[in-house]
Amino acid sequence: MAVSTMDIELVLKELGREIEQRREKDNRWSRHEMVYHLQDKVGVQICDRTLLAYEHGIRRMPVARLLQLCEALGVSAPAVLLAAIVRADNARCRSCGGAQ
Repeated sequence: MAVSTMDIELVLKELGREIEQRREKDNRWSRHEMVYHLQDKVGVQICDRTLLAYEHGIRRMPVARLLQLCEALGVSAPAVLLAAIVRADNARCRSCGGAQ
């Protein structure tokens, strides 16, 4: 199955939502706290606005950054990616009336 550009954008948006949800609900961290933990645990420095851009799907998240964010959150990157793909697929199916 070919993946369209729209599908990729939807997956990236859902990936950001998944990271945001794990940060807020699982870890109860603000963006500022997440940035601190990212630097403290992984040694990576980003600003709050960059994290916001990833979480809102404004900026494409490189695979290396996904791995770093997941490490800071203490979650499995494959699990986060799978959750984002499933959510994107469900959203796509809802928008097209269930047809694929």
